[in-house]
Amino acid sequence: MKKLPLLSVIFLSITANVWANEAAPIDANFTGQIHEPGHVCMVKRTTHVHTKFTIDHEGKKYSFCCTPCLDRFKAEPDKLRMAIDPVSGKPVDKADALIYAYKGRAVFLESKKSLKKYSKNPDQYPPLD
Repeated sequence: MKKLPLLSVIFLSITANVWANEAAPIDANFTGQIHEPGHVCMVKRTTHVHTKFTIDHEGKKYSFCCTPCLDRFKAEPDKLRMAIDPVSGKPVDKADALIYAYKGRAVFLESKKSLKKYSKNPDQYPPLD
């Protein structure tokens, strides 16, 4: 009977570890898909544990690491809200895009197809600005 509590503890430990990895902080060298846009400064394209500022612009949410990035976006929202998908070459709104980080830099992609292709070989695409 004592095995049941031990199995419960092991199960809970594994579950907690999986959850912690899903919600793990994103560091400066992170590579992988980002599911929460609040981990990306949409001006600098850098990854963060959490960005400090967000703004709603035309019904869409954008995130920023610092006041200068927020102010820069406010000054040029039509320019800074857009990115070019490196796979398709098409413009994409950062608030609507799928996000993939490569070595701590966010890439904004228009589709799952672009994300899959980019993630297989990021080095084949031109470096980000």
